[in-house]
Amino acid sequence: MEDIPDGALAAIMLFFMLIPLVFAYFGVVVLRGALRVLKQGQWVMGTVVEVKEIYHFGKIGAQQYSYQPIFEFTAPDGTRLRGGAGNYGHTNLYPVGSQRKVLVDFDNPDPVAMSSWFRLVFGAGMTVFGLACVAFILFAVASVLDG
Repeated sequence: MEDIPDGALAAIMLFFMLIPLVFAYFGVVVLRGALRVLKQGQWVMGTVVEVKEIYHFGKIGAQQYSYQPIFEFTAPDGTRLRGGAGNYGHTNLYPVGSQRKVLVDFDNPDPVAMSSWFRLVFGAGMTVFGLACVAFILFAVASVLDG
């Protein structure tokens, strides 16, 4: 079997660089949204008015549910608004009627944030991971082309 020419190998490596670039791009999108909510958002007391049950398949075809609390809260102008939690889990931690402080960007009140740091850390982590992979691939391409 013949060896792959260096140019073709470099092209293949650069093609696979698209995947971490997509990670980095979506990391930046999540990070920008998190920073916007932190900058423009306000902490308000929200009351759970509904819990959405989201059905999906788990491991080995097992049925699993996720629960997303829907909060109702008062805007600065006095209107009542609703927004679903941006993150939700496999246990229903917030039954209907329970209250919790939520971070709301009133220009876009759905979704609300229950933590100010999760999306920030998640977006930064995706961005750093994607860019680190790109740097590694560029280093590998450079070493292949140098021989």
